[in-house]
Amino acid sequence: TSMVHRFVEDKFESNYKGTIGVSIMKKQCNFEGLNTNVRFVIWDLAGQTVFKRIRKTYLLNAEAGLIVYDVTRRETFENIRGWFEEVRNGAPRIVLVLVGNKSDLKEQREINREEAENLAQELGLSYIETSAKTGENVDDAFRMLALDAIKRNFTTEEV
Repeated sequence: TSMVHRFVEDKFESNYKGTIGVSIMKKQCNFEGLNTNVRFVIWDLAGQTVFKRIRKTYLLNAEAGLIVYDVTRRETFENIRGWFEEVRNGAPRIVLVLVGNKSDLKEQREINREEAENLAQELGLSYIETSAKTGENVDDAFRMLALDAIKRNFTTEEV
């Protein structure tokens, strides 16, 4: 949620309130080097189990997504596989990027970059670390997602 607000509104709320159900935001970008405008319709989906049915409905139409965990909380990292499977089951062709957020909190870090990169590689995902608080790499995470989605849509398979 904080990352989406940083990307769309370029602001950070220190009194974070988790998403209840779904929050929808839009942003159009012209990323340097992509030579095209990218229109994001972002569905910030609540992670609580009670909202699983809602998530399933939105996943049916999803083309790309970020799986975001908190580098200062191991339990969020340990939930990645479950999120990955839920998303893949709901949208088998979805393009995903794994994002480690709160990279600015170096002293509180519980998951090192190498461990996260290894998991991303195992799952076949691109990986980036961001800080919604400082804005570091937030635009780059969405640019990476757009680039991966464009590559997928313009790559043809040989039969």
